Amino acid sequence: MKRIFVFLACAGTFAFAGCTSDSALPNPTGKGTVRAINAIPDSNEIVFKIEERSLGRIGYKQSSSPATYDDFEYNFNFDTNVPNQDDPRRVITVPQKIDAGREYVLALTGSIENPTVTTWATDLRQWDGTETVFEARFAHLSVSLGDIDVYFD
Repeated sequence: MKRIFVFLACAGTFAFAGCTSDSALPNPTGKGTVRAINAIPDSNEIVFKIEERSLGRIGYKQSSSPATYDDFEYNFNFDTNVPNQDDPRRVITVPQKIDAGREYVLALTGSIENPTVTTWATDLRQWDGTETVFEARFAHLSVSLGDIDVYFD
């Protein structure tokens, strides 16, 4: 009986001491957003992931919804399903540091066998009031078209 009491007292002391220290994890200073665009013409649907958590499925000429995350470094993975295989195939992994107040667009181009990822980073828009603002961004990701001009009227 005495040994059980001593054991429980020691276990309680260690549990209490383990819960009183500060965390060794870093503290985020803000959040940034990230999204992806699939610009590989011959690709199946691509699964865009942060680490191993899915952020959405993107077909050719589609983008994922913006997702907000703390300002840390993450591995962004692009996976696709291969016919006659049970497990998805990892197409490419891209490490990216997310900074607070920034928006990141990861554009997947090239071919499914040799993909490349282009990253665009811009400041997140700050809305101060009831102003009306229209902002448009244009990008050209096709290698076969060459240089093109874009006009907005």
